[in-house]
Amino acid sequence: MKRGKKAQFYLIAAAIIVILIITLSTVYNVARVNKDPKKMYSLTDVLETEAFSVIDYSLYNKESVSNNTNTFLKLFGEYLNENTNENILLVFIYGNITDNKLFYEVYGRSSQGEIRLDIGGDQIVKNVTRQIMQISSSEIEVIEKNNKKFIDITIEGVEYKDIPVLDDNNFLFILSSQTDLNKYITSNIYDE
Repeated sequence: MKRGKKAQFYLIAAAIIVILIITLSTVYNVARVNKDPKKMYSLTDVLETEAFSVIDYSLYNKESVSNNTNTFLKLFGEYLNENTNENILLVFIYGNITDNKLFYEVYGRSSQGEIRLDIGGDQIVKNVTRQIMQISSSEIEVIEKNNKKFIDITIEGVEYKDIPVLDDNNFLFILSSQTDLNKYITSNIYDE
């Protein structure tokens, strides 16, 4: 009897040792998910609210919407410099359609050093620094199909086709932010 109990003890001890070795040698895989950058979405809210306030103010005071919007965009670029540290690309399309064209401005910052855009057929490649800077400012061609007006743009490989535009007081934006592994895009461009 004593011998059987002694064997049981060694068998249980061996099982415990094996379990400990297996436990210590197991590799754990952990998936970490970064949450959406809340700051970017709050910037979107600020941008949308303030931009429409600028347009309303301009119309109410019979001032130039384009001039006031342009001033606002420069101030917003400075605001981004002070309040974000992410890689950001911000495309604004605004104004009234004149000669089948709208104005656009692009601001950005990239740690990779280069931003690529195709806006209305204009290929733009720009090296950028740590400061958010104006990358481009020009006009974009408006396309007319079935008595409706549209624009097409490509931003860092993402195509935005048939974006509907109005004859006057347009204010569209696309805000893109990139972290090490994730890219977040938000805009006020809605499908009909």
